[in-house]
Amino acid sequence: MIIRAEYGIICDKEDEKEIVKRINKFLKNEYEYRKIYKRNDDSISAFNYDYYYFQFIKENPRWYFDLYPNEDLDGKLKFDNQETQWILYFDKQNLSENTEIQNREVNLFFDKLIDAIGYETILLHNYKDDEEERIGNIFD
Repeated sequence: MIIRAEYGIICDKEDEKEIVKRINKFLKNEYEYRKIYKRNDDSISAFNYDYYYFQFIKENPRWYFDLYPNEDLDGKLKFDNQETQWILYFDKQNLSENTEIQNREVNLFFDKLIDAIGYETILLHNYKDDEEERIGNIFD
């Protein structure tokens, strides 16, 4: 079971607004959640991003995801994949503490989220249980 992973979205850099629009529509229509939040943040350690998007739920079953470009402002790629312009990171937090039904709900949520994006996605990295940090130490 994938608990933390990063998926590449195969699209053009300019598809950002459409991807965000589709995610927001999915969150609202399927789950009555608010939209994803845009965070201006230049403290992302290994990369120079203006901003990224994120959404999370604190209650069980807990989950978190964010969306950010594969290429930072300095032209540095997070993943060496030119066709991947946007990265979707997700974290199915504390699955061991959830019930089997909650785990299925979280897995279904992320499957539906990927489908709702509407662009081809590829698994770029599946984090192992002992990997504490993200590749490239993106977020402190």
